[in-house]
Amino acid sequence: MDNHSVEALNLRAPDLITVTVDKLKPLEFFRNDRDIFKVGGGKHRITIEFSDGTETFTTTFALPLKGDMFLLSIPKMLNGTEPYFEPYINNEIQSRNDAEPAQEIEAPLAP
Repeated sequence: MDNHSVEALNLRAPDLITVTVDKLKPLEFFRNDRDIFKVGGGKHRITIEFSDGTETFTTTFALPLKGDMFLLSIPKMLNGTEPYFEPYINNEIQSRNDAEPAQEIEAPLAP
C-alpha cells in the first residue's frame, strides 16, 4: 500500500488513515507512508477510515494470481483512477542485478 500523492494526476494523499484489508490487522498510514499487507491473488475487501471525519471508504479489488508483489496507490483507488495497482519492482535491487559484475581490485599486501 502506498499513500503518496500522485503529482502527475494532481491527487493528494490523505493525511492520516487507517487501512484494513480483509480481516488482517489494520495499519495506520500518514501521507507518504508505504507498508505491506500480505495477501494472495484474488478478490479482497479494503476499508479506509479517515482521521478528519471523512466518510469511511469500502470497496473490493482483485489482484492477479500471477506476480509476487503489487503496489496499490491509495489516492488513485480513492479517486477511481485505474490502474490503481501495478507490479512492484524494487528498482534498487533491479539495478544491482542488471549492473555489470563487480571487478576485482588488486590491493597491495600488507608487510
